[in-house]
Amino acid sequence: AALAIPAVLVIMAQMVGYAASAAGCGVVVVSVFVQVRLAFRFRALRARTAAKTDLRVRLVSETCAGIATVKAAGWTDGFLAKIDALRRQETATILRSQYCKAMTSGLYFCTVVVATFAVYAVIFVANQGPRTLRVGDVASTIALLNALRQVVGFGVAYFL
Repeated sequence: AALAIPAVLVIMAQMVGYAASAAGCGVVVVSVFVQVRLAFRFRALRARTAAKTDLRVRLVSETCAGIATVKAAGWTDGFLAKIDALRRQETATILRSQYCKAMTSGLYFCTVVVATFAVYAVIFVANQGPRTLRVGDVASTIALLNALRQVVGFGVAYFL
């Protein structure tokens, strides 16, 4: 992963210029590190969800084990309310973790598009590089950014 960034920078700079190449690679690298942060957040939320699920399951098991006592003493409503409150807490944590997972997936899939936009925005704003777009250069830029996303993403994930 460490060699991929300079390699892509140099190869892409040959086609679109150094500033545009740096903009695209920068977007990819920042995106990967934001995804890593979201992955850590997701892991913490999953641990919290598991803890809340354990509490709820334990309460339900204890209630079922002593159901005769619960019914005889008229504690059914109290136990149902407590189980429902635990389930709502568990559901809220699951929802937060799913939001985190959705943001990670969305960021993963839009990274190359945003990086490509950054490359060509720099070219057109700074009038740097070729004045006309060539299909081969655009396709190569997209392919290089996609390869960079894969290599850096998997490299970072491997070391974590």
